[in-house]
Amino acid sequence: MKKFLLLGAAVIGLSSMASAQDAQIVYNDGHTYETDAETGVTCKNKWVIDRIHTPEQFMDLQFVKDYATKARTAAIDVEKRRAYIGYSKTAVVDSTSNDYAHLVIFNLETGEYIKELPLTYNGTAINGLLCANQVGMDDYGHLWVCGMYSDVNAKPAQIYVVEDFETGACKLVGEWKLPDEETDAAGRIDYWDVVGDITGVDANAVCMGAVGTTAAGEKLCLYRWELAQGSTEWVANEDDFAGYVSNTDLAETYPDGQVTWGTSAATVKIVAEEGHVGSMFYVDGFTTCPSLYQTSLSMVESFASAPDLAPATGCNGVNEFVLNGDGTEKPYIAYVEAQYNVSPGCRVNICQLGEGMAFEGMRKLWSVPEGGLGEFSDGGTRVHNIAIAKQEDENKKQAAYVFSFKCANGMGLYCIAEDGYIDTWKDGVGVEGIEMDEVIDGEVEYFNLQGVKVANPENGLYIKKAGNKATKVLVK
Repeated sequence: MKKFLLLGAAVIGLSSMASAQDAQIVYNDGHTYETDAETGVTCKNKWVIDRIHTPEQFMDLQFVKDYATKARTAAIDVEKRRAYIGYSKTAVVDSTSNDYAHLVIFNLETGEYIKELPLTYNGTAINGLLCANQVGMDDYGHLWVCGMYSDVNAKPAQIYVVEDFETGACKLVGEWKLPDEETDAAGRIDYWDVVGDITGVDANAVCMGAVGTTAAGEKLCLYRWELAQGSTEWVANEDDFAGYVSNTDLAETYPDGQVTWGTSAATVKIVAEEGHVGSMFYVDGFTTCPSLYQTSLSMVESFASAPDLAPATGCNGVNEFVLNGDGTEKPYIAYVEAQYNVSPGCRVNICQLGEGMAFEGMRKLWSVPEGGLGEFSDGGTRVHNIAIAKQEDENKKQAAYVFSFKCANGMGLYCIAEDGYIDTWKDGVGVEGIEMDEVIDGEVEYFNLQGVKVANPENGLYIKKAGNKATKVLVK
């Protein structure tokens, strides 16, 4: 018993060092993920800050205290080792309440909080309803920020690139607007995706987004713009579809027969291709599962080929990556299993795709975190952000760093690596594997992950002490 109490004190000590926004120590999720026997690929949690594993640490973050549901998307930069969360911070200025664009910045390697950065353009704070609803990293290392827009004809979507991470100064790099003849296609769009160079300096770029319902009542709508290298004007691609398409053009969904993606819940993920042409893209709606389409609007892949692995509808988030450092191409897909209305909640499934990157033959490898990020309703914002970036070691072995962020529930970083990959990044402090000898027999006791005894544990991860054995358990 005495030794267990010392463990509790040690955990509390770590927690106090890791709490608040000047965190120096963070935890990993404490789970050992089995190596894939077929490929030798491994999965390791580097760190996690969420409602399940580190609730006090997560709830002590200022943006979570203030308005967690307005921090909805995230991006990562493995070169600078930074994670960026877009935060539309609500504040009252001159008696007027408004949202102001902020970044919440973390050390991607360690999970340490760095700072919250207000964003400005020409010396003026960027503001407006959900003005930092989307952040992303393009293929040329530019961190871009854009807001939610209900009508991109009446008010074109303005895209900013962060130029100074000390002052928050941004550059306006363009506007996304539908052609004048398509004003009846205006509709609300919350989330965007970009491939290529969003500034147009070093390459072309493509942007896409999905709309729930347009002003004219069209459903299953998509927007698409292209930026030519050397240009500053984003234009609709008339060769494939002029600005938008509707359900009269795009008829296939999974599950079959869906006529809308939901009012504001649909997300698009453009597939990375040489030349940044954006010829294929995933759409994940509130009523549908992630499905892969071509710009011809025909469906390429869907969970109809892997129904046993299909996620719940009502959650949004998908990404993919390929590991081929050992000469063998291994394609993977990461998608949200379910949101907060299940237990464990807010997990991401990582699966190896079948031959030819097909859904048929897909194998599920891991669900991360094993215990989930949380089960807290974010008020219906739905999107679960999955940001992925690859690294290669000195032996050309590759790893994908998968960053999972769910609004109001938490975040975690996972390293998916080929056999033999040399991982030099730090790991968070876990609480598994500590021997509990010299503990006397007695009744079962529960402690949270900060070492505080809990009389009646419910809905979370706890350390269970029974006699001389301590184990981590999920209480539902």
